[in-house]
Amino acid sequence: MLVETDDENLLLLYREGRAECKAYKRLPKGVVEGFVKAVNYMKFAKDINEVMRIGGLNYKRLQGNLRDYESVRCNGRWRLLFKSQVGEGGTIITNVKLIKLSDHYDDL
Repeated sequence: MLVETDDENLLLLYREGRAECKAYKRLPKGVVEGFVKAVNYMKFAKDINEVMRIGGLNYKRLQGNLRDYESVRCNGRWRLLFKSQVGEGGTIITNVKLIKLSDHYDDL
């Protein structure tokens, strides 16, 4: 799948395992490792259906004020919020835009 983001801190966190912004600066090592692992699974998946089948990611379409988003687990209480969409020329979701790495109980 095509995985992208507008959040430079998420890119830095993925590439280097660290970020300068306050929200991600003091993340536990296990959360960062889980984030990288989740993004890698998403990058190598053929489509969103493959991501849904990976039990450890605990894929969910969110509800309430986050109903426009989906999430996968990075670590017990941390999740990666994203939006998915149909890629060019297909009816299967193949594009994902990463939004935020969030404590399970945070809002956007």
